[in-house]
Amino acid sequence: MRKFDMGEAWQQVAAMFRGNREILITVAGLFFFLPTLIFTLVYPEPPVSVPGETSQQMIDNMMDYYRTVAPGLLLSSLVSIIGNLAIWRLLLAEGGTSLGGALSLSLTLFVSYVAASLLSGFAIGLGFILLIVPGLYLACRLGLIGPAMMAEKIMNPVTAITASWNYTRNNGLIILLFFVILVIVGSIAIIIAGAIFGALFALLLPENIANIGNKTIQSLLGSGLSLIMTLAMASVYRQLGPYINKETFE
Repeated sequence: MRKFDMGEAWQQVAAMFRGNREILITVAGLFFFLPTLIFTLVYPEPPVSVPGETSQQMIDNMMDYYRTVAPGLLLSSLVSIIGNLAIWRLLLAEGGTSLGGALSLSLTLFVSYVAASLLSGFAIGLGFILLIVPGLYLACRLGLIGPAMMAEKIMNPVTAITASWNYTRNNGLIILLFFVILVIVGSIAIIIAGAIFGALFALLLPENIANIGNKTIQSLLGSGLSLIMTLAMASVYRQLGPYINKETFE
């Protein structure tokens, strides 16, 4: 069983992006950025606590908020799933594939992927109930469900779950560390960049335009991190999954 190499994974992420920059930006723009931006522009921001507000009032306000945004949040999530699946197919199809072919297979396997995600999500949820670390560990062990389905055209959700579990055997903790570092670094970069652009917009633009600008930047930065996470998962699969034609990544 091969051991996961974080250094090699970073190199693969960079190589995959350089070699497929235009199509990756196109897919990320259509399936990550636009849905996120539309959601932030259409729906209100989460409520903030005010002095004197009780815990129950805070919970009630958050419940009301999520009831309001649930339709948009669900639609945005489903669209992003299609984008993730298409990117994995584009990067992991042996011999390569077209964007049309990747999107077609994404739609074909969409229901199977959602079913596999729900099944694995139940297990991950139990892990989080026990402790945070077991939940994160299970999330990493089951994180190759999507890449495996798209690379190998797996229709059966249980088969995809089993494949991910087998591919990540003896590598769960190092994969967890890899993604923890990725999320921390990405989140810090988003916070810093958001603060810089927010200050510039506040100084140079009217309040309503600045607000739109801030939401646009946050959506753009968040979509960029989502793309990197998708590429990172593909790099994990490339290392630990079945052999993939290296020409696909050049």
